[in-house]
Amino acid sequence: MERFLGVLLLLFVAACSPPPPPPNPPSEVITTTAPVEEPTTTTEKPAPGPQDWFDLGLDGMGYAATYPRQIRYRKFPIDVVVKFRNAGGETLTKPMIQFKITPSEYNGDARTIVINGDGDGWTCDITRESATCRSSAEVPPGGELPQIDIGVKFEWENDGRGYVDDYFTATFGDVVYEGNIGHDTSV
Repeated sequence: MERFLGVLLLLFVAACSPPPPPPNPPSEVITTTAPVEEPTTTTEKPAPGPQDWFDLGLDGMGYAATYPRQIRYRKFPIDVVVKFRNAGGETLTKPMIQFKITPSEYNGDARTIVINGDGDGWTCDITRESATCRSSAEVPPGGELPQIDIGVKFEWENDGRGYVDDYFTATFGDVVYEGNIGHDTSV
C-alpha cells in the first residue's frame, strides 16, 4: 500500500507542475555579437631619415669608390661631395652643415684629415677633424643647395700604413648621417 500511495503522490505532483516551455523554433534563435571596429589606417609618412637629407660621395677622381655609408679612396687629396636637401616640411633659413671625421683607435698614427671646404654659397670653417659650413640661403621643402666639396687626405706620421678606416658624420641639427671613410690601396 505504501507503494501505491507513493506512486499516487508522484502522479499528483506531476499533474500540478506547469509544463516545460517549448524549445525555440530555429527562426527565433537569439545570438549576440560584439561590435566590430573598423581598422584604422594612417596616411602619415614616416619621418625622413638621414639619407633623405644628405647624399655623400666622391668627386669622381680616379681610384675611389663609394658604397652605402662607406667612402674609400686611394688617390689623395680627394674631395668628399656633400649634397644637402630639405626633407622637412618647412623652409630652412641659413642652414649649417658639419662634416666631422673621428679617427679610429686602431689606425695608429694614420688618419684621414680635412684640408679644405667650399661650395657655391657656402662658407666653411676648417680644422683637421671637421668642416663646419654655413649658407645664407633659404631652402624650401624639397629644395636642394649647391654641393659642398670637402678636401680630405690620408696622413700618417710614423708607421707608414697604407690603410685607414675612420668614422665620419654629416650633421644638420638633429639629423646625423654617419659612415666610414678610409684610405684603401685596393680601391
